[in-house]
Amino acid sequence: MAMIFDVLSRLFKRFFSSRKAQVFSMIAIMMSILFILIFSNLTHVPLDRKTPIVVSEITRIDTFVKDFDQLVINAIDQSAYGSLAQFALLQQQIHEANQSQYFDNFTDSFESCFEGTTYSYSSSVPNSDNFPCSSAGIISGGYNFSFSNYLDSVFAAASTTFNISISYGGIEANLVPSNNPFDLTLNVSMLVNLSRDDYSWNRFINVQRKISIDGVDHPLIVGRKIKVNPMLGGRNFGIGDSRFRDPVKIAEFIDGGYYFRDNRSPSFVDLFEGNIPGAGGLPSADNYLGITSFLPANMTYLPVGNVYVGNFSSSLEYDYLNSTAYNPDDLRRLDYAGLNNNQIFTADYIEYLGFNLGDGVVLDVAGECDDSGCN
Repeated sequence: MAMIFDVLSRLFKRFFSSRKAQVFSMIAIMMSILFILIFSNLTHVPLDRKTPIVVSEITRIDTFVKDFDQLVINAIDQSAYGSLAQFALLQQQIHEANQSQYFDNFTDSFESCFEGTTYSYSSSVPNSDNFPCSSAGIISGGYNFSFSNYLDSVFAAASTTFNISISYGGIEANLVPSNNPFDLTLNVSMLVNLSRDDYSWNRFINVQRKISIDGVDHPLIVGRKIKVNPMLGGRNFGIGDSRFRDPVKIAEFIDGGYYFRDNRSPSFVDLFEGNIPGAGGLPSADNYLGITSFLPANMTYLPVGNVYVGNFSSSLEYDYLNSTAYNPDDLRRLDYAGLNNNQIFTADYIEYLGFNLGDGVVLDVAGECDDSGCN
């Protein structure tokens, strides 16, 4: 380009030496510069000093839009777990007041609350079809645990940060069983619009998330939480299914308060709906999502205050929930130093765990225990 400029200058100086020639020379220089700008690769040079700022802002917002899905996913995870926790406390407190009151359909209630601001509890409860998704009046603190409420807070912060308008709608939630008894699968879809000035983005979000129940309060037993063994593979560990015949492992689960997969037991959702099996659990052992725990003998979960008084003796959670009484002849203990001597199991469950009732490690209860405990 310098060569073009130099040639044009020398041509004009050679043929025009007057003041008029100098004027023509200046005009030629200006035309040269104009042609350079038009036909060169430098056309991206901003002609407006505000252009870099505008480009920067659009780029920043576009980056936010691209990362927006993750923001919504985080909101889903936090809200879903919080909702499970709040529903568990709600069911726990209602069950404490009325042990025959359960959700008609916990899945529908959870989805309804997640999608909007109300949920249904039970058809036998007046006006239960429009309960607010809030703990006000039921659980202290008045915390609103609906997804919409959580999303509004997140979007308000994002709107302020990026000076952008965010609206959403069409939330659809679908809570389904997982292949793991210690979590639930939540499918969520929604449409989000983000706009600023003359720019607008639409995002259709359709994600599937796993909701862990680890650490959630037990829906029916006050003071007890669903705890999953942290050992490798612990989320799928099933004492009953695997027939471990291992008192060391049983002691570990009792001491840790851990839950385990047990096909004779209710699932987590069953606890909300009162689908509790009778004495001894499900005889067909066919609930692949069933979970249970051993209630430790040194804790007063049983209403009578002692693990053996009145023969309300089983360590299994579902027998406790039914206040199941057993004949001492149907009960056994395990002779292991790491187990409380008063830890009592039903004979059929001892067999379910893989023990033979004639094994030396299996001890009788009849004639060996009374209301004060066992020898």
